[in-house]
Amino acid sequence: MFKIFLLTALIAVSSQSPNPSKIPACTRYWISSFISCENFNTLEDLNKKLTRVFNGNDDLKEKGATVFIGSSKFGSLELNKFSTAKYLHTLYISDNYINEIPKKSLEGFTNLAEIKISTNRIKVLQEEIFGGAVNLESVTIERNNISSVSNGIFKGANSIKRLEIRESKASNFNIRIFQDLHHLEHLTLIFNDYTEISQDTLKNIKSLKELYLEYNNISDLHENAFINLHNLTILNLLNNKIEKIPENLFGNLFSLNELNLKLNKIVSLANSQFRSLRNLTNLYLAYNQLNRLSRDIFGNAIRLEMLDLSYNNLKYLHKELFLNSTKLTQLRLHNNFIEDLDANIFKNLQELKQLNLQNNNLKEIKEGTFKNTNSITDLNFENNKINCLFEKSLEGLTSIYELNLNSNNISIIANNSFKDLKTLQYLHLKNNNLTILNENTFNGLQTIIIIYLTGNKINEIELTTFEKLTTLKLLYLDHNSLIKLQPGLFKNLENLNRLFLQGNRIDSLTPEVFDGLSPLKDLYLADNNLQNLQGNVFENLLNLHDLDLSGNKLKSLPLELFKPTKYLDLLHVSRNNLTVLQDGIFSSTPGIRMVHFDNNQIMKIEPRVFEGLKSLLAIFLFNNSLTAIDETVFNGLDKLKVVRLDNNYISSLSEATYNRLPSLRYLILDGNKINMDELTKIYEKYPKPSVLFDDFHSVCC
Repeated sequence: MFKIFLLTALIAVSSQSPNPSKIPACTRYWISSFISCENFNTLEDLNKKLTRVFNGNDDLKEKGATVFIGSSKFGSLELNKFSTAKYLHTLYISDNYINEIPKKSLEGFTNLAEIKISTNRIKVLQEEIFGGAVNLESVTIERNNISSVSNGIFKGANSIKRLEIRESKASNFNIRIFQDLHHLEHLTLIFNDYTEISQDTLKNIKSLKELYLEYNNISDLHENAFINLHNLTILNLLNNKIEKIPENLFGNLFSLNELNLKLNKIVSLANSQFRSLRNLTNLYLAYNQLNRLSRDIFGNAIRLEMLDLSYNNLKYLHKELFLNSTKLTQLRLHNNFIEDLDANIFKNLQELKQLNLQNNNLKEIKEGTFKNTNSITDLNFENNKINCLFEKSLEGLTSIYELNLNSNNISIIANNSFKDLKTLQYLHLKNNNLTILNENTFNGLQTIIIIYLTGNKINEIELTTFEKLTTLKLLYLDHNSLIKLQPGLFKNLENLNRLFLQGNRIDSLTPEVFDGLSPLKDLYLADNNLQNLQGNVFENLLNLHDLDLSGNKLKSLPLELFKPTKYLDLLHVSRNNLTVLQDGIFSSTPGIRMVHFDNNQIMKIEPRVFEGLKSLLAIFLFNNSLTAIDETVFNGLDKLKVVRLDNNYISSLSEATYNRLPSLRYLILDGNKINMDELTKIYEKYPKPSVLFDDFHSVCC
């Protein structure tokens, strides 16, 4: 771990051209076998310095060293001249002026196991440059200017097991490049300009287990390109330009576990495309142009666990498409054009856990579709055209954890639609067309935590709708058409923490509406039609922390309104019609930290309105009708940081008003009638912030 961290740091430091003013040095880092050699002009000097490091350090010779060569100016890398060659285990060559590696440069490096050559100026990789490194197992060549690779580059280094060539400029494989790599197990050839794989390119690498060819320009795959790769377990062709796959391309890949064909241009697949892939577990076909799939295309892929068909042009899926895919646990079908699903299409997927069908054109979920899929935990139907849920649409989902039905056209949920969903914790029903919630709508939801009903057209909720949802913690009813809330509607929600009711048309509230909600911490009532509030309306909300009454039509606040809410922390009463803030209104809320009274019609603030609020951090009173501020109004507010009084009609502000506020950082008074001299003096002491604070986090955090 130390070696990796140190190497990363050194590469970052040496990412620029060599600096001739720096002194060449080879440094051994403490408690490690890592040696960094930088800023050398000649190989001879480098060899001398490196030899000195090894002299007297027998432990380096015994266990082998890791050497980093960076920011040096020599052009040819004739490493076979190194007197310390046999002591090197790992060699990193990065950010140099090297433009050539001569033949047999690694001769004598008999213990070298890994070499990485990155960000140099090499254009041609010559024959036998790794010859002599008889124990070399890992080679990485990346970010050079390579445009040509000689046939016998790996001659004499047939012990290599891992080879990575990244970001070269070579346009194609030379068919003899890999002919000497009989023990190669891992081959990465990514971010190159390769356009084809011929039948001979990989034919001699019979031991290959992992092949990564992503981010090239491959469009031509010979049908025998992988014919000898019987041991291959991973094949990645992500992000190429493949339009057609030869029918027998994968015919001999009997050991393949993972196949990635994402981000290509594949339009169709042969019926027998995956016939030989009996050990395939992960198949990625997303981001192609597939418009049809034959019914038995996955018939022999009997061990398939993950199948990604998202972001294609599929409109129709045969009812037997997944008949033999009994091991599937993840199925991604989102972002297609699927219009209909046969009720039996998933009947054999008894191990399926995650199913994503969002962004399609489905109009319904047929009854019995999930009758046999009782392992599903996550089901996503967001952004389809579903207009109703039948009683048995979701039958069988006995293990489900999260169900997403957002952004459909659902106007009807049949009674007991959720009766089997006893394990469901998250239910998403945002942006649908629901108008009524009745007593049986949520039957069966025994472990539900969050229900999202935002953005529907709900105008009626029957009294016992939420009666059995005792585990519910968050309820989103915002942006609907509610006018009245029945007394006792929420009384059994003994664990409810947050209730979202903003953006409705609620015009009145009674204390009984909140019966049983003593655990409630956050209540959002913004943007309704409230004109008056009873003084005891919040008497049942004993643990309320955050209350939002913004955007209503309130003309006044009863003195006893906040008496029960002794834990109130944040109060939002912006965008109302308040004219006066009365003394005593906060007498029972000593812990309040922020109050929003902006965008009202406040003309008067009584002098003791904020008395005792020792935790208050911010007061927002901008965009009101204030003409004066009593100089004692902020007395005792030792933690107050921000006061916004901008856009009022204040003509003067006594220094005594703010001089006794030890924590005050910002006093914002723009848009008043205060003369410029007085305003300048205030802003010298309390400079204006670049962004005007209007929320809690910008003040406290």
